[in-house]
Amino acid sequence: MGNIRPDIAADAGRVFILFAQGEYDRAFAIAQNFLQAPEDKKNNALVTAFAIISGYCTQGRPDRTSLFQSRNFSRDAYTLLFYPAVDSTNTEQESAVALDNALLLLYAVAMAFAGEEQREQIRSFHPFAEKLAGM
Repeated sequence: MGNIRPDIAADAGRVFILFAQGEYDRAFAIAQNFLQAPEDKKNNALVTAFAIISGYCTQGRPDRTSLFQSRNFSRDAYTLLFYPAVDSTNTEQESAVALDNALLLLYAVAMAFAGEEQREQIRSFHPFAEKLAGM
């Protein structure tokens, strides 16, 4: 995944925290800002994670459309994911695994690359990450 800029890692942390708090509108807004940024999107897995969360936040909201309709990570991202990809006809299960992986990836990115203040904030949501990880 390489180095990720601290501001992008901070956005990853903010989306994780807001999602954990049920602030889906605000999480959606930050994810959309990231997806709209004109920067080169080298970190495909990170783009996919933001897109999955953005897509989740649009469910049941006809007034809202996510810029990227990605629901699954590409094969080259599998080594970065907590849960193995699910190959099944159960799209609900696939979506749940993809969402958990997206959130856990954002958590990991924030913990590894964000500034100290952001890492302190996200540490307080470690129990949510543990729950996602089934611990």
